[in-house]
Amino acid sequence: MYAFHYAYSMQKDVAMVKIGQFDLDSVFILEQGKFVTDSQYDTTYCDCLPIIEDKYDCGFDINIASITKGRSISFLGFFQSWRYWIDYEHKIRGLFTFRSEIRNSAERQFKGMLGHRGWSVERDIFVGMHIRRGDYANKFLIDFGQKTAPLGYIKNAMTLMKKIYKTVRYVVFSDDIGWCKQNIKTRRKEIFYVEDNTAAVDMAMMTLTNHSIITAGTFGWWAAFLTNGTTIYYKDLFTRNTRYAEQFPNQETRDFFPPLWIGLDR
Repeated sequence: MYAFHYAYSMQKDVAMVKIGQFDLDSVFILEQGKFVTDSQYDTTYCDCLPIIEDKYDCGFDINIASITKGRSISFLGFFQSWRYWIDYEHKIRGLFTFRSEIRNSAERQFKGMLGHRGWSVERDIFVGMHIRRGDYANKFLIDFGQKTAPLGYIKNAMTLMKKIYKTVRYVVFSDDIGWCKQNIKTRRKEIFYVEDNTAAVDMAMMTLTNHSIITAGTFGWWAAFLTNGTTIYYKDLFTRNTRYAEQFPNQETRDFFPPLWIGLDR
């Protein structure tokens, strides 16, 4: 949402109005840019504006691009498509700068991992793997149409990374690290499981790796985007003809995943 609003403000020459508590401020040192935070605005301000909702939560709505320049609008939606901000791709990566305490914690743990495994940033290639499982096993989300990446996909993605790069080391992040330890196995010196972190430190640590393997969800998506290396993703995200599938234009994921990322369905 922040990335969308930033790009929109630049494209349409308008200010972004930030009202109330902004969760990202606790994780990132965000460039204020065209944000307006003056106390003259309250929660009723945006309520008075015309509300435009994205047509697809996981796709690009061309109608938003045609909105008149300078118009005051309140947006509703997720805007999770790279196409909204692709013209500002490098700028947006720079916007998300982790706060020092989060970055320092991630760097300490990364350095400790290197010493524990005997790895080297000069010699080894690090692949951050984000495995999302916990909430995706919820019956409501399953009925909604969301799918959990199977173990076969994860193994195939790891194999593909080893074909592309030499001396690959896998750094695993997950909301179900126990499942990962039981199922994602390789030689001990090739894999490290990250445990007991906050979500913010996990993401910061993942961005210290070189490349990414992700399963599903926007947490892994953004960790991979900020890492900015080779990304392999699970492209069979949804059960067709479900409510979740309808959030993707024509039930396709090309608006959701950047074109240079590598998609595998199994």
